[in-house]
Amino acid sequence: MSSSTYSLIRQKILNQFCKPELSPTVRVRRLLRDLTTAADACIQTAWQKHIDENTPTSLAPLVSLVAVGGYGRGELLPNSDIDLLVLIDGVNISAAQRAQLDSAIEAWVSALWDEGLTLGHSVRTVEECLSFCQEDLSTQTAILEGRLLAGSKALFDGFYQSFHAQFDLPTFWREKIAEMRQRHAKFADTPYSLEPNCKESPGGLRDLHLMLWLARAARIGNTHRTSWQDLRDTGWLSTEQWRLLQRCENWLLAMRAHLHILSRRAENRVLFDLQGSVAEAFSFKNTPGKRASELLMQRYYLSAKTISLRCTLFLQKFDHLMSPPTSSHTPHRVKDFPDFFVVDNLLNIARDDVFIEKPHLLLDLFLAYASRPDVTGLTSRTWDALLKARHYINPDFRRDPANRQRFIEIFKCPDGITHTLRLMNQTGILGRYLPAFRHIVGQMQHDLFHIYTVDQHILTVIRNLRRFTLEEHIHHHELANQVMSEFGEPWLLYLAGLFHDIAKGRGGDHSELGTVDVARFAKQHGLSTEQISLLKFLVQHHLTMSTFAQKEDLTDVEVIAKFAKLVRTPRRLQALYLLTVADIRGTSPKVWNAWKDKLLSDLYRMTLRYMSGRTPIPADLIKKRQENALRQLPPDTSNEAVHNLWRQFDTEYFLRHDTATIAWHAAHITSHTDETTVAAQPYISNSEHSLHIMVYTPDAVDVFARLCSFFQQRQWSIFDAQIYTSTHNYALDTFQIVLPEFDKLDHVKPEFIAELVAELEHTLSQTTPLREPSLGRLSPRSRNFPITPLMLLQPDEDKDEYVLRLTATDRPGILYSIAYIFKTLKIRLHSARVVTLGERLEDVFIISSAQLSNPSHMAQLEEEIIKVCTVEN
Repeated sequence: MSSSTYSLIRQKILNQFCKPELSPTVRVRRLLRDLTTAADACIQTAWQKHIDENTPTSLAPLVSLVAVGGYGRGELLPNSDIDLLVLIDGVNISAAQRAQLDSAIEAWVSALWDEGLTLGHSVRTVEECLSFCQEDLSTQTAILEGRLLAGSKALFDGFYQSFHAQFDLPTFWREKIAEMRQRHAKFADTPYSLEPNCKESPGGLRDLHLMLWLARAARIGNTHRTSWQDLRDTGWLSTEQWRLLQRCENWLLAMRAHLHILSRRAENRVLFDLQGSVAEAFSFKNTPGKRASELLMQRYYLSAKTISLRCTLFLQKFDHLMSPPTSSHTPHRVKDFPDFFVVDNLLNIARDDVFIEKPHLLLDLFLAYASRPDVTGLTSRTWDALLKARHYINPDFRRDPANRQRFIEIFKCPDGITHTLRLMNQTGILGRYLPAFRHIVGQMQHDLFHIYTVDQHILTVIRNLRRFTLEEHIHHHELANQVMSEFGEPWLLYLAGLFHDIAKGRGGDHSELGTVDVARFAKQHGLSTEQISLLKFLVQHHLTMSTFAQKEDLTDVEVIAKFAKLVRTPRRLQALYLLTVADIRGTSPKVWNAWKDKLLSDLYRMTLRYMSGRTPIPADLIKKRQENALRQLPPDTSNEAVHNLWRQFDTEYFLRHDTATIAWHAAHITSHTDETTVAAQPYISNSEHSLHIMVYTPDAVDVFARLCSFFQQRQWSIFDAQIYTSTHNYALDTFQIVLPEFDKLDHVKPEFIAELVAELEHTLSQTTPLREPSLGRLSPRSRNFPITPLMLLQPDEDKDEYVLRLTATDRPGILYSIAYIFKTLKIRLHSARVVTLGERLEDVFIISSAQLSNPSHMAQLEEEIIKVCTVEN
C-alpha cells in the first residue's frame, strides 16, 4: 500500500464517519475497526516488503510483530499513536542475524513514517520484554492488549505463555489502583469538570480500560482477550449493565473521535472551543433554555457518572476476588436499622427485594449510611437493588409524611452529611426525591468563575457549610465557624444551600424561581413559619451580600443602613453571611481570596453593630486598627512619623485595609525620604500565592496608567488592586500580582524584589508619552462564555466625583486600556477597587473631571470603555 493510497483510505473512512445520516455512537465502532484494518494492511504490507522479502527465511520463526496498547485492542482513533512491539527470539538468533534484522526493521519503520503513520514502537527480545514487564507497569499493561500482526505465531504464543506464567496479579492490581487514584486526583476526583478529559478523567474511557485490564490479568472468561461479553457471560455484569456500559463507551469513543478530527491532533480534552462543533456533530440543537454544547455536556456527564459507578462496583467485586481466603467478612447489624448491615466497611442489605417490600428504606439507607462513619460505600448488591427500585420514589412516595420527615432527618444528621448527599446524588435518589434537582444534574454554568456543574457546586456549598461546624477547619474561616456556632441550626442552611441555585437553566431569575421552590418544599415538609421565611430570604438574596460587599462603598453609613434594612434581623444576617461565604468558596479556588474574606466580614460586623444601635463606622474601630498596626511595626520606626502620615489618610483608608497592610504601608513610607516609595513582598494566604506591590507617590493623571502598562509589558496578571488618594494628594496604590514564572512565591529571591522596586521607581520617574494599549488573547473559556460589558456611571451626591462600576470579561491588557482612556480624556482617578473573579472583572472607580458634567463627554467615556471590554464573536 503506497503513502497516497493509505492517506486516501484513511480520509475516506473519516469522511464516512462524519456524515450526518447516522448517530456518531452508531458509526464509531465501524470507524475504529476500519482505521485499525487500514493501518494493519499498511503495516503488514511494509513488513512483507522490508522484512519477509529482504531477510533470510531462517529469520521468520525468530521474530513476531505485535500490536499493543489501544491499537492492539483494535481501538485506533483518528490521531492516536500506533503502538507496535517487534518481538525477537533472543536465544536462537545469532549476532549476524540480529544485525541483518535490525537493518531491515530500520528500513521498515522509515517506510511507515513516510506513509504517514505515527508510530510508537519498540524492538525487544523475549527475555528483555519479560524483564521490562516486571519493572514497568505501563509496558505490562500494554502487553495485555497484544495482538499478532505478522511473523511467528509460535513465538507470539510462547511469549504470552511465559508472560502469564510470571504475571503477579496482586502486585498488578495494587499498582493499577494506585495509578487510578493518582490519575483521578489530577482531575480533582470528579467527572464534572467543565473541560473534562474524556480519556483520563474519572468516568472516562481509562476507567473502562482498567476494568478490562484487571479482567484480562485475572484471566476472566475463556479467551486470551477478555471482552465485555466475557464479563457478562461469567456473571461479572448483568445483561442490562453490559448494554449500559456499551452505550456509554460508544458515546465517549465517538466524542473522542470527533475531538481528534476537529483539532487535527490527539486531543482528548472536551475544550470550550470544541464543544460547540462536537455538539453539532452529535446533532444537538440550541433550545430556548440551553445551548447545544450544554446538552452535549449533560449527556457526557451522565455517561461519565455511569462509568464511574460501574468501575467502583467492579473494583469492589475484584477486591473480594483478591482477598485472601482467611479474610473476615463478618456482617454487623446497623443499630436502629435492622434491614441493613455492614460488611468490610460497606453497607449491605438483608435481602435483594428489601426496597421493593419497603420502599421507605430507599431513604432509611442514607440515614443508616450517615450514622456509621466507618462505612465507606455500598456493596454491589445494595447498588443493584437500589438502582432497580428507585422508580418507587414517585409522587405518592414524596407525599408520604413519614418519607418527608425522613428526608429532613438526613439534613439533621450530626455527621456524614456531605458524603451522604453526594451518595444520594450519585445513586440518583436525590434527583428522584427532588425533581427540580434532577434537572440541574450535569448542568453547566455559563460564567467565568464557576468551575463545577450546578449540582456539584450545590453539594460543594453544603460541604463548605458543614465545615463551618468543624473545629479542624477553623483556621480557614474563623469568623464563619464562630457565627455558625451562634446560629445553632446548620440543617436549615444546608437546605438553603440545596435550593439556592436549583432553578438555574430554566430561563428566568434563578433566585426568584428558587424562592418559590423552597417555599413549597418547606411548607410540604412541615417547617415552621419562621423557618420558611428564613429559607425564602436566603434563596432570594443569596447573591445580595456579595454584591453589597464588592460593589458598594462600605464606608458609607447609608449603605450599611440600607443593607441592615434589607436583612432585618441578626439571625438572618448570620445565615446570609454563612451562605454567602460558602457559596463564593464553592465556585472556584481562584475566586475566594483574603480581600473578599475581609469585605464580607467587615460588612457583617458593621451591619451587626448597626442593628445593635451602634454606629457602623466607629472611631474606636479605626483607633484599634492603628494601635494594632503600631505593634506590628519594626522597633526603630518613629511613631510620630507614622501618626503624621496617618493624619493624611481618611476613614476610607483604614476601613479598606487590614492591620497588616496598614503596618506594611507605614513602615516603608516613613523609612523613605524620597517622594516616591515602592515596596514589594511575597504574599501567601488561603493557599493563594501572589506578590503584593505598594506604590506611594505624588498623584498625577497618568500614575495609574503607567503602573498598569508596567505590569502588562511583563505579562503579569493584576488579580486585585486598591487605588487610594490621600488628602495631601498622594497616590497610595496596592496591587496583588500573579507572576507566571513562579509557582511558589515564598521562594522569590531578595535580588528579584530589589530589581523590581528599582524598575518601578524608574518607570514612575518617566515623562515620556504612554504607549498605545493593546489587548491580549482571550482564554478559550472567555471566548465561549463572554460577558456582555455593563458600565454604570453615577455622580456622587456628596462630592464632585463620579462612581464608575464596570463588569466585563477579563483579559490581558484591559486594565491598562481603561487607564489609558482616563488619561486621554483627562479624567482623574481618586480611588478604585479592581477585582478579578476567575475570568470576570468587577471594578469600581471613583473619578472626577469637569467635562463629565457634559452628557456628550459621559457618552464618549462609556462608548470607549464598552468598546475595549466587548468580546468579538
